[in-house]
Order: sequence, then structure tokens, then C-alpha cells
Amino acid sequence: MLYKGLAATVALGLLAAKAQAQHVIAHFIAGNAQASDFDWAGNIKAASDLGIEAFAFNVVQDSFDSGLVDRAYDAVAAAGNFGIFLQFDFDQSAWDLGQVGGYITTYGAKPGQFKVNDKILISTFEGGDRASEWSSVIDTDTMLFAPEWSGSKGDTSIFAPAYVGGALSWDVWPHGPSMVSEDIDTSWESILGPDKTYIMGVAPWFYTNLAQYSKNWVARGSGLWHTRWTQVIDINPPIVEIITWNDFGESHYIGPNTCLECIPGNGQAVPDSATPYVQNNPHDGFAQLLPAYIDAYKTKNASTATLDEKLVYVHTTNPVTPAGGCASDGDTALYGGPGGDAIAVDAIDVYVVLNSPATISVTVGGTNLTPTPLQASLRGVNYFGIPLNGANGEIEYTVTRDGNTLISYTESPGISTDCSGYAGLINYNAVTGTVLPSGS
Repeated sequence: MLYKGLAATVALGLLAAKAQAQHVIAHFIAGNAQASDFDWAGNIKAASDLGIEAFAFNVVQDSFDSGLVDRAYDAVAAAGNFGIFLQFDFDQSAWDLGQVGGYITTYGAKPGQFKVNDKILISTFEGGDRASEWSSVIDTDTMLFAPEWSGSKGDTSIFAPAYVGGALSWDVWPHGPSMVSEDIDTSWESILGPDKTYIMGVAPWFYTNLAQYSKNWVARGSGLWHTRWTQVIDINPPIVEIITWNDFGESHYIGPNTCLECIPGNGQAVPDSATPYVQNNPHDGFAQLLPAYIDAYKTKNASTATLDEKLVYVHTTNPVTPAGGCASDGDTALYGGPGGDAIAVDAIDVYVVLNSPATISVTVGGTNLTPTPLQASLRGVNYFGIPLNGANGEIEYTVTRDGNTLISYTESPGISTDCSGYAGLINYNAVTGTVLPSGS
């Protein structure tokens, strides 16, 4: 049976607009850009071309001490038409809030500082246990403080003071096998009330196996990217934060994969122990869907602009059940409970961005998974989750319109039971790819 996440395809009606600006930003791990030859200009241009307006720069104390924050702000200023703001990581640094106030003053005055309604945007990663200390740091006339205190969400009183101008939600992944619900977002909006800014987090995937951090977790990924953007269009938050641009260790990156030819120990942005599950797994397909999703978000799905047509595929490279030939790595679910095939889904996610209707067919290892071609009827992103039903091998994708072939592509090796690249283990990270129409 074909499953289609929250909705078969994006078919949301025209929604009543909230009186607010709308922004799309991306969480950026500062520590993954420490290399002296890091391509700041290339990353900024790639993000800007997708419709991302700023990097939420996740910083630790060493980010300032090493000059990394200065390099980032200088690069943003040189690029122009892009922004950056500081997101203080309380999970990795024991911050002196007095010093933090100085950083905000210094960098808030620099070119490229991202602002919302002419206020400097400031955020955190966790730190809710020190919420009251921000009262002496935040000037509500010039600053919008929207922390990520999801871990302290149970104490709603910490969001009440006037110096807390909003919040970022990190509740973006499914709890167990069921898809994530927008009830989480509406609960955040209820906590904040109508006068505070909700930053809605969206993520494409999650898998991590980093023994040095005692992390071996997986979340359901199939259908997640589409589901969250469908919920964005429905909820219409003032700010959307993509989680993340470059967190390779947790497999929710959408930016350039710096590990496609990485070698353990070379100072790359990818943790050495993550290399086996990241190096051959580009996520650019998630990114290539953003122009259409952002267009729908900012126009309430009412845009008539011509879109760049494309097919994007997303799947794991191996069957996610041990019966598929690979062994489980002993992971558990991100929020607790059984992991592995109790969470992950053996399927191919097919996204087709279209301006007019077309049909889609998918064959795996000679097995036609779509004996009745799928009907993609909408302008925008059409999404289909196609169960593998035990099939493996090369994947053939075909998109036709009015009897003519628009896209025809064979992906090899596709789905493989060879897990030697990951020590015989199931790789729960996704691989993605983008295919353009013939002649594009």
C-alpha cells in the first residue's frame, strides 16, 4: 500500500495570512567550519540561492577565542544580502552571561547581523536552567531573544518574562514510528501567546552513531521533510529554522557534504566515527526542494510562478531490517524505545516538483513498485512514499507527461544488501539525488 505521510501531495488551500514577516534560516554548527580553507562564500551562496536568509550560528566559547565568529561575520558581510546571528550552545559551554552580553553588543553592530523587525535576533541551544540570568542581558527595544529551551518546556513560566521574546522548537522528529504531529507546534504557540515569536524547526532526517558521545539513535525519516513543510504551510510561523545546514554526525545536514571524499583524522567537519555513514550520503536532494517549499510557505500556496521541475529521491542504501542482509547496530529510538526497523521505514521517498500534472513510475531490481503509475497532479511538490516490499537493486525512475518522457533515470546501485562499507551494519542515514528533465 502506498503511504503518503501527512498528505498524498501538497494540496493545501489558501490560508488566512498572519500579519507578520516570514523568514527561513538554517542552523549552522560553527565547529564544523573551523578549517582554514572552509568555503564560506560557497556555502553562503548555496544557502542564499535556495531561499535561506541567514545562518543561526551555533557557537561555543572556543568559537570566539579562535576567531571563528569573526571569520563568519566577515564572510557574511562580504557576501551581502545574507545574514547571521548568534545561537549560544549551553550544552557544550558554561557561558558567563556578562561576557555573552558583550558578544551580543559587539557582533550585533556588525554588517550582516540578522534582524527581525529591526531587532537583533539572539538564540540558544538549551540553557533553560539559567533562564533568569538573561534578564540583565536583553534589551527588549533592540533585541529579540528567542531561545531553544525545549528541554525545559515543562516549566512554561520561563517563557513568560518580557525579555523572552519568543522560542525555537527542537521538537522536530517523530516520537516512535508515528509521524511527527503539528500539535507540538500549536502547543508552543499556546505557551508563547500571540505577542511572542515562534521559530518553527524543520529537519529532514536523524541518525547518529557516535560512541564518544554515547549516542546511537535513529528517528523515522521517511516522509519527514515533506510532512514538516506541509505543517509549516499550515501553521504559517513567522520564522522557520532548518535543522540543520551542516550537522553531519546526526545526519540532518542539507548543505554540501564535505565528507564525500573524506579521510578519518584529516580535520574534516565530519566526526571520524560518522564517516562510514556519511561519506557516500549526499543530502543535496533535501536542499533542492527548498525553493518550491519556501515559495509555498511565503505565498500561502498561492504562487503561480514557474518552478524548476525536478525529481528528488530519498532512501537508505540498505534494507532497514536485519532480514535484508545487514546487521542492526544496536540503536535505539531518538526519544527512547526500540530502534531499527521498529522506527525506520523500508521505502523510497519520491518528490516531484511540477508546474503541471505528470505520472511517475518506479522499478527496483526489475520489480515494478508502481504497477499503476502514480498521479502527480499539483503545481509544486508532489510526494510519494513507496514501500520496497523486499525489492533491492538498481532503481529506475520515470516521469511522463502527455505521453512524453519528462525524466528517465537509473540509480545504481540503488538498494543493496552489501553493507561492507559500514562494517556489515545497516546504514540508517539517507542518500538523496536530484534529477532534472531531459534537456535541462
